[in-house]
Amino acid sequence: NAEYMGVFQSVHGQSMEFGDRVAQVVMAAYNSLPPRGKPSTKEWTCLAAILMQRQDNLEVLTLATGTKCLGKASMNAKGTLLNDVHAEVLARRAFKCLLLDQVLRHGIEHIETESSLLIKKPAGSLCFADPPLQLAPDVSLTLYISQLPCGDASIVPIDTNATASELSDRLDPSRCKRSRDQEQETAAEEEGAQRSERLHKRLKQDTDTNRTGAKPLSQAVDETLRNGLISHSIGILRTKSGRSDIHERNRTLSMSCSDKICRWNLIGLQGAILSHIVAPIYLRSIVIGGSIYDQSAVARGLYERLLPISIPEQLNEFKLNRVELYHTTVPFVSGRSEVETRADVSSPSGFSLIWNVESIQEV
Repeated sequence: NAEYMGVFQSVHGQSMEFGDRVAQVVMAAYNSLPPRGKPSTKEWTCLAAILMQRQDNLEVLTLATGTKCLGKASMNAKGTLLNDVHAEVLARRAFKCLLLDQVLRHGIEHIETESSLLIKKPAGSLCFADPPLQLAPDVSLTLYISQLPCGDASIVPIDTNATASELSDRLDPSRCKRSRDQEQETAAEEEGAQRSERLHKRLKQDTDTNRTGAKPLSQAVDETLRNGLISHSIGILRTKSGRSDIHERNRTLSMSCSDKICRWNLIGLQGAILSHIVAPIYLRSIVIGGSIYDQSAVARGLYERLLPISIPEQLNEFKLNRVELYHTTVPFVSGRSEVETRADVSSPSGFSLIWNVESIQEV
């Protein structure tokens, strides 16, 4: 879409923080799109984008909004419905479509055009069954998200006296279990529900954290601990948020955005189909907006919890990507906190939009 290209270039001026530069470029790209699919003044959404950096120039490659996902009863066996339309997931989906489009348009042998993100691997570096393409060496990729991704990265301390390391100790499942055992020993005569309630209140007083609505997998935390503060134990896998009172068949099976981004930092952005022809593609940096942010908590949620994993030698093309993390306070006009500040009543938008630099906008 050539008429939008002018706003996607870098915001020049080296004094500006990288995270703020990225956010301003993304906001310019979002504002240039038609209003179709954007939230109303009383609706909020999440915005995500993948940007390419070549030298000092930043360009938005893909952009998406969204906060919804389907319950398992609504899933379609033919694959004609999107199960997860959170902004981060859609931005990556649009990126994969962009790469596929470039491969199909030019073919592997003629992929190295001026605008292509991919190049052929050097002939001497190829082994049998190796993907023949890789990301161009002069290209680095950045993921922008207007708020903390749901799941583990959203569990951050908002108590000024609580550091992320202290939070890790306080919300560690083994410590919580020890505390529960002590409560049981000293109050054995109380009913189980009363013990659980007292433990919940004590832990709540012990720390103040930003919570996530994402639900722990049943395999990740004991069922008796799923309700209350202990369900916010760190480092565990979660499905995306949803009301706790809805029937189980209507709850989503989609993993939290923190878990998905964490996976991308191990196996890459390219997905299953492209992995046959493209070597793993990793983000260089992630920029997160919003007023709530903690660097160590985000690092834990997005890659550090994978540190114990050992990658087999036969899979040496993969790596644990220690992505660079940045925070920005550049506001997103349709973000939740911005909308709730100016509107008495607000709600999440029911629409999502998805766009990449070589296709039309979809809603």
